[in-house]
Amino acid sequence: MTAYLTTPDGTRLAYRDDTPPHPDPTALPVVLLHGLAGHLGEWDDLTARLLTDGHRVVRYDARGHGDSTRTPADVTRRAAVRDALSVSDQLSDPV
Repeated sequence: MTAYLTTPDGTRLAYRDDTPPHPDPTALPVVLLHGLAGHLGEWDDLTARLLTDGHRVVRYDARGHGDSTRTPADVTRRAAVRDALSVSDQLSDPV
């Protein structure tokens, strides 16, 4: 299920935080970032495989993509890094 968060600069980000039914305590969480013209749905197949292996999988639509704010004021690399941190901070168990 897609969830949403709002970054400090007001940009709305769509994300998914998937946990496996039987987590492997030794499996590290995985954060998946899509490419330039992508969206979080591109990772559906890989997410299924990672969940099968016991990994928690977090993925999100970058600002200006998918279900996130389409025309954000800031599209710099710094904003992209801040977004990754915002997603991580939003989650109860940071990745």
